Amino acid sequence: MTNQATITAASARRCEITIRRPNGIVETIVHPTIAALNDTLYAKMRMANRSSGRGECLAYRNIDETPAANVVITCDRCGAVIANGEGHEQVVTWSNGAKVINTYCDKCHTIHTAMRG
Repeated sequence: MTNQATITAASARRCEITIRRPNGIVETIVHPTIAALNDTLYAKMRMANRSSGRGECLAYRNIDETPAANVVITCDRCGAVIANGEGHEQVVTWSNGAKVINTYCDKCHTIHTAMRG
């Protein structure tokens, strides 16, 4: 049993294109607007670059970056570390309509439930 939860954020996509410029320099750029290329779009890009004299597209690569973070979940009352899936969540609604989700360990959940009656 572990005390950390792994949270995966939304995937960030980008497209890298390797281009040989007319002066012979080969560079890899990240396209500013296209997040992912396919073969059809890449072929059109190669033709457009070649006909405009901006260089020759050599290759492309779609990159998916999925950052993950280890998060320690603690009890909102006593601060004890809660193992994965063993916390008790309770939604509290304030008089102004705002909702807060509190997470409690087993001990604090028992106390909190007894206090509520």
